[in-house]
Amino acid sequence: MGPEPSTKMQKDEDILDFARFSGCASSQNVSWGLGVDKKEQWDKFPGAVEWEWVPGGRCASAGANHEGFLREWKVEEVVRDLVEGGGWLLTGDSVTGNQFFSLSCLLYPHVLATPDYTKGFFHRAWPQHLYLNPSSPLLHHDGSTIKKLRLPENFDIEKTPLVTFRRNDLLYSKEELEVAHRELHPEFYKANETFKLFGQKAVWTLSPFTYLGDIFLGPSSHYRTLVVSTVGHWTTNLFTGYEQPLGEVGDVLDGAKRKEERQPVYGYDGILKFFEEVMGRRS
Repeated sequence: MGPEPSTKMQKDEDILDFARFSGCASSQNVSWGLGVDKKEQWDKFPGAVEWEWVPGGRCASAGANHEGFLREWKVEEVVRDLVEGGGWLLTGDSVTGNQFFSLSCLLYPHVLATPDYTKGFFHRAWPQHLYLNPSSPLLHHDGSTIKKLRLPENFDIEKTPLVTFRRNDLLYSKEELEVAHRELHPEFYKANETFKLFGQKAVWTLSPFTYLGDIFLGPSSHYRTLVVSTVGHWTTNLFTGYEQPLGEVGDVLDGAKRKEERQPVYGYDGILKFFEEVMGRRS
C-alpha cells in the first residue's frame, strides 16, 4: 500500500495512492486504464475512488468466507487460488480488457504482465497474460505467517498464466455468425439478394471452438474459471445489414405485421433478437 494520498492530483502517479495500489503489472494504456488520461478531469479525484461496494442479499446473509459465496479480497489468497486451484480465462470486449487491467493492479506485485506495451506497436488480438512473479514473497518463506505456495505438477512460472485476456467482441467468429444468420433469418436474403450481415468496421472475435476447446479446455490448460462478456459491439455500426433500408422507415411501426409475414426486422429490435438466438445456442 502507498502512503496516504494528498487532497489533489499533481501527477499521473498520484492515482496509485488514491486507489491504494502499489502499482500495476500491465503496461497497456496505463493512464487510460486508471482514468487519468485527461488532465482536465483530475478534479474528480480522489472522490471517484472513495467508495466501497457492500454486497447485499444472499451474498451478505451467507456470512464471511461462506463456501460458494463472496469472500473478503485478500491478494495473497487470490494468488494462491490462481496458482494452486487454477487460473482465469477472461474473454470479451474492451470491458473485459478493463477487468484484466484492474486485476493486474490488484494482484501487483505478485504478478508480471505480458506483452510489454512500452516497446511500441500492439494488436488488440494479442493475448494478454498475468504470470506469477518469481520475486513474489509467496514463493519465499521468510518466517512470516504467510504460507508458502505449492506449485502444482507441470506448473511453469514462465509459461503457465494465472490470468489471460483474449479480445472477443462477439463470442463467435464472423463466419459462424454469417452462417447462423442465413439459417435463422432467410427473409433478409429473400428481400435483398446482395444482403451482407457485416460492413467494413474492424472487429476482433473468436470462435467458441477456439476459446473453449483450444484454450480453456486445452490439454495444457491451467484454467479453472471462464469469465465472459459481450454485447457492446452488437450495433448497427458493425452489423450494417440491420441498418434500416431507405424508404422503409414507416414500416418500423408495423412490427407485428412484419413478424406475421416473416419480413426482416431491422434496427436494434432485429439485432437483439439475433443476439438472443445465437447466445441461446450456447446455454
